[in-house]
Order: sequence, then structure tokens, then C-alpha cells
Amino acid sequence: MRQIQKVHKFTYSPPIFNRRTLQYKKIKEDYEVWVDRKDGRSKGGGVWYKNSVYYWWFKFLQLSEGYRQTCISKTNKNKQKLAVYKDFGNVFDVDFKTWWNDKIDGKLSRGNYLFGVERIDSVAQTDTAINDENNLTITIPLSLSKKQIKAQFNSILKAKHSRGKGIKSAKEKLKARYTPTTEKVIGFKKLHYFMNMKLKPINANRKLNEIWALCEEKNKAFKIKIDEQNMERKGYSIKDYWQKYSSKYYKNANEILDKIELGVF
Repeated sequence: MRQIQKVHKFTYSPPIFNRRTLQYKKIKEDYEVWVDRKDGRSKGGGVWYKNSVYYWWFKFLQLSEGYRQTCISKTNKNKQKLAVYKDFGNVFDVDFKTWWNDKIDGKLSRGNYLFGVERIDSVAQTDTAINDENNLTITIPLSLSKKQIKAQFNSILKAKHSRGKGIKSAKEKLKARYTPTTEKVIGFKKLHYFMNMKLKPINANRKLNEIWALCEEKNKAFKIKIDEQNMERKGYSIKDYWQKYSSKYYKNANEILDKIELGVF
């Protein structure tokens, strides 16, 4: 009898470190080529690690001075912050891939331990009944015809497994130790870049609009598209725009850093 296989499922797309996992083979004339999947996901639903929300959780945790101090002292008077440290470990002086794959007690990888939930991932024959919110054991009398079995099986399946349940409800029932509040990572890259620039010791005395100007100088993604006529009509200067955007970014980044020590992202 084939042993029941268990895998770790994630609420959101887990990180993939091998580009080939996000590609498929395609025959072109007389040779094979590797082509990127259109949705950017692996067969198992993973994404390139820098596009995963778990990667950005790690990166923002590295910006937390409070968490750094906890890592140095290896203790914290706040029990919740100490619990987070014991789970996440020291995120400094280590890259994300190494940290994610680090074994907890020599067994489970840290990524699976923190964010994954063990699940049976395929229909299988078993000698032991498994009945819980995610699994259903069915007895099939082999004396019945295949037609009868299919009809009765479909009747049970219809009652126990509503349309779409395998996609939506599975995620709703994934009770991991830690779960991100969102999978939208599109804004995290710029936000992290800005806050990382602001927290550099050399920039400690710079104003927020000066930090934005530095970011714009080094990263074209920070270039603000300005309607000059509208700017002139409102009496704005480029520094006013820098101040507006930098204040918003600084506020949003601090909101993240205020919660991340508590295991919220």
C-alpha cells in the first residue's frame, strides 16, 4: 500500500529559489528551450523568492532595531517579542534562503515551521480512518459495480465538498504559527528601499525629503511624474512633492516596524 504523503501548505505563495521550477520545457524546431510560466508560479503555487510575502517579512524584520537588540541580548522583557525571537531566530548576517531552509531541531525547515501547515495532498488508500476538517474517510464495498460506487461517491462528495472549497476553504483553514496579513508585495520593494536608506547611520540627520531625493538619485523607480502646469498652479516645488511622498512612506514603514516584533506583518 502506498504510504500517505504529507506536504506543507502555505496561506500565500511560498518562495522558490530555483528558476527552472518556474519554467517548462518547450520544443522549438529541433531542440528544447525553457520558457517562463505565464503566471510566474510553479506547479505547486510558489513564486520567485523576491516576489514572496515571506521574503519581505524577513527583510523588514532586518530593519527593526528593536528586534536587533533582542537578537543581541537573546532576551526581551516582553514575552510576545521573546516568543517571536525564539521562533524566527537571528535574521541578521544571514541571507533569506539560508534562513528559510534552516532546520528547527534538525528536522523541519524554519519556513515550514513558521508559515506552513502539514496537509495530505493526494487521495490515497489507508488502513486507518482519518476524519477531521480537512479529510474524510469513505468505505467502498467492492461488491458494488463501478457505476454504483461512482454515483454514491459523487453524492457524498457533493455534500461534503462544495464548489471551490478545495481552493478557498483550504486556505481559510490553514492555521499556521504566523500568517501575513496580505500577499500584495508590489509596494514592499520601494518601501523597504526608502526605509533602509533612512536608517543608514550616514543619513541619520537628513530630512525625509532629502532621503527621497537620495532614493530618486539612485533608483529610477522613485522618480516622481509631475504635471508642471498643475505644480505651478498650486505653487508647489519639487521639494514639496518629495516631502509629501517621503512622509507617507515613512509613516507606512514605521507602522510595519511597530508590529513586526510582535509577529505581525
